[in-house]
Amino acid sequence: MIKIKNIVNFVNKNIKILLIFFFLFVIFIQTTNLPYKIYYIVKLSYYERLAKNYEKIFYSGFCEKQSHGYLIHIITKFEHTFLPKVINFEKEKRVPYWLFQNIDIPTLDKTDDRKIILLNFDDSFKNEIDFLKYKILDNYKNRCFFLERND
Repeated sequence: MIKIKNIVNFVNKNIKILLIFFFLFVIFIQTTNLPYKIYYIVKLSYYERLAKNYEKIFYSGFCEKQSHGYLIHIITKFEHTFLPKVINFEKEKRVPYWLFQNIDIPTLDKTDDRKIILLNFDDSFKNEIDFLKYKILDNYKNRCFFLERND
Protein backbone atom coordinates (compact mmCIF):
# COMPACT_ATOMS: atom_id res chain seq x y z
CA MET A 1 0.00 0.00 0.00
CA ILE A 2 2.92 2.31 0.69
CA LYS A 3 4.22 1.96 -2.87
CA ILE A 4 0.92 3.01 -4.40
CA LYS A 5 0.70 5.93 -1.99
CA ASN A 6 4.22 7.02 -3.00
CA ILE A 7 3.34 6.88 -6.70
CA VAL A 8 0.16 8.90 -6.17
CA ASN A 9 2.11 11.52 -4.19
CA PHE A 10 4.75 11.72 -6.92
CA VAL A 11 2.12 12.19 -9.64
CA ASN A 12 0.28 14.84 -7.61
CA LYS A 13 3.47 16.82 -7.01
CA ASN A 14 4.66 16.61 -10.61
CA ILE A 15 1.38 16.68 -12.56
CA LYS A 16 2.33 19.77 -14.56
CA ILE A 17 5.66 18.36 -15.68
CA LEU A 18 4.10 14.99 -16.54
CA LEU A 19 1.37 16.69 -18.61
CA ILE A 20 3.96 18.73 -20.47
CA PHE A 21 5.97 15.60 -21.28
CA PHE A 22 2.82 13.77 -22.33
CA PHE A 23 1.78 16.54 -24.73
CA LEU A 24 5.30 16.81 -26.13
CA PHE A 25 5.30 13.06 -26.71
CA VAL A 26 1.91 13.22 -28.48
CA ILE A 27 3.12 16.11 -30.67
CA PHE A 28 6.31 14.19 -31.49
CA ILE A 29 4.34 11.08 -32.51
CA GLN A 30 1.94 13.13 -34.61
CA THR A 31 4.53 15.25 -36.44
CA THR A 32 6.88 12.38 -37.23
CA ASN A 33 4.05 10.06 -38.28
CA LEU A 34 5.82 7.34 -36.31
CA PRO A 35 3.01 4.73 -36.14
CA TYR A 36 2.55 4.79 -39.92
CA LYS A 37 6.29 4.52 -40.51
CA ILE A 38 6.56 1.53 -38.20
CA TYR A 39 3.59 -0.12 -39.95
CA TYR A 40 5.16 0.68 -43.34
CA ILE A 41 8.43 -1.00 -42.38
CA VAL A 42 6.76 -4.07 -40.90
CA LYS A 43 4.14 -4.57 -43.62
CA LEU A 44 6.16 -4.03 -46.82
CA SER A 45 9.22 -5.95 -47.92
CA TYR A 46 12.54 -4.26 -48.63
CA TYR A 47 11.98 -4.27 -52.40
CA GLU A 48 8.40 -2.97 -52.10
CA ARG A 49 9.58 -0.04 -49.98
CA LEU A 50 12.45 0.61 -52.38
CA ALA A 51 10.17 0.62 -55.44
CA LYS A 52 7.60 2.85 -53.75
CA ASN A 53 10.27 5.40 -52.80
CA TYR A 54 11.80 5.48 -56.29
CA GLU A 55 8.41 6.11 -57.97
CA LYS A 56 8.52 9.72 -56.80
CA ILE A 57 12.10 10.58 -57.78
CA PHE A 58 12.59 12.69 -60.92
CA TYR A 59 15.29 10.46 -62.46
CA SER A 60 13.39 7.22 -62.03
CA GLY A 61 10.13 5.50 -62.74
CA PHE A 62 8.75 2.05 -63.42
CA CYS A 63 9.69 1.87 -67.09
CA GLU A 64 11.09 5.29 -67.78
CA LYS A 65 14.40 7.08 -67.23
CA GLN A 66 16.55 4.77 -65.05
CA SER A 67 13.63 2.34 -64.56
CA HIS A 68 14.30 1.40 -60.94
CA GLY A 69 10.74 0.10 -60.60
CA TYR A 70 11.04 -2.35 -63.49
CA LEU A 71 14.42 -3.62 -62.29
CA ILE A 72 12.99 -4.17 -58.81
CA HIS A 73 10.03 -5.98 -60.40
CA ILE A 74 12.44 -8.31 -62.26
CA ILE A 75 14.55 -8.91 -59.14
CA THR A 76 11.50 -9.92 -57.08
CA LYS A 77 9.77 -11.95 -59.81
CA PHE A 78 12.76 -13.95 -61.09
CA GLU A 79 15.53 -15.68 -59.19
CA HIS A 80 18.98 -14.57 -60.33
CA THR A 81 22.10 -16.67 -60.00
CA PHE A 82 24.09 -14.25 -62.16
CA LEU A 83 23.95 -10.59 -63.06
CA PRO A 84 21.89 -10.01 -66.23
CA LYS A 85 23.08 -7.55 -68.82
CA VAL A 86 21.03 -4.35 -68.60
CA ILE A 87 20.68 -2.08 -71.63
CA ASN A 88 19.06 1.31 -71.12
CA PHE A 89 17.99 3.06 -74.34
CA GLU A 90 17.32 6.33 -72.50
CA LYS A 91 19.57 9.29 -73.36
CA GLU A 92 21.53 9.13 -70.09
CA LYS A 93 21.93 5.33 -70.30
CA ARG A 94 22.91 4.99 -66.67
CA VAL A 95 22.14 1.55 -65.35
CA PRO A 96 21.53 1.13 -61.61
CA TYR A 97 23.41 -2.16 -61.11
CA TRP A 98 23.51 -1.35 -57.40
CA LEU A 99 19.97 -2.74 -57.16
CA PHE A 100 21.44 -6.23 -57.56
CA GLN A 101 23.79 -5.86 -54.57
CA ASN A 102 21.41 -7.53 -52.09
CA ILE A 103 21.32 -10.67 -54.24
CA ASP A 104 23.93 -13.30 -53.46
CA ILE A 105 25.67 -13.34 -56.86
CA PRO A 106 29.28 -14.56 -56.80
CA THR A 107 30.38 -12.41 -59.75
CA LEU A 108 28.58 -9.13 -59.19
CA ASP A 109 31.09 -7.20 -61.31
CA LYS A 110 30.55 -9.35 -64.44
CA THR A 111 27.40 -9.40 -66.53
CA ASP A 112 26.18 -12.41 -68.46
CA ASP A 113 24.60 -12.15 -71.92
CA ARG A 114 22.30 -15.17 -71.44
CA LYS A 115 19.68 -12.90 -69.90
CA ILE A 116 19.17 -9.29 -70.94
CA ILE A 117 17.01 -6.54 -69.49
CA LEU A 118 16.02 -3.84 -71.99
CA LEU A 119 14.87 -0.52 -70.57
CA ASN A 120 13.08 2.30 -72.44
CA PHE A 121 12.98 0.37 -75.70
CA ASP A 122 11.05 1.74 -78.68
CA ASP A 123 10.79 1.02 -82.41
CA SER A 124 13.74 3.25 -83.29
CA PHE A 125 16.05 0.66 -81.64
CA LYS A 126 14.45 -2.33 -83.40
CA ASN A 127 17.60 -3.07 -85.46
CA GLU A 128 19.85 -3.27 -82.39
CA ILE A 129 18.21 -6.35 -80.81
CA ASP A 130 17.21 -9.52 -82.67
CA PHE A 131 14.17 -10.71 -80.71
CA LEU A 132 14.17 -14.04 -82.59
CA LYS A 133 17.30 -15.06 -80.67
CA TYR A 134 15.60 -14.50 -77.32
CA LYS A 135 12.65 -15.79 -75.36
CA ILE A 136 10.66 -13.00 -73.71
CA LEU A 137 10.34 -13.74 -69.99
CA ASP A 138 8.70 -10.43 -69.10
CA ASN A 139 7.29 -7.57 -71.16
CA TYR A 140 5.96 -4.25 -69.89
CA LYS A 141 4.06 -2.25 -72.53
CA ASN A 142 6.63 -3.19 -75.20
CA ARG A 143 9.04 -0.72 -73.55
CA CYS A 144 10.84 -2.84 -70.97
CA PHE A 145 11.76 -6.46 -71.56
CA PHE A 146 13.45 -9.30 -69.74
CA LEU A 147 14.90 -11.66 -72.35
CA GLU A 148 16.60 -15.05 -72.21
CA ARG A 149 18.76 -16.24 -75.07
CA ASN A 150 17.57 -19.35 -76.92
CA ASP A 151 20.35 -21.93 -76.76
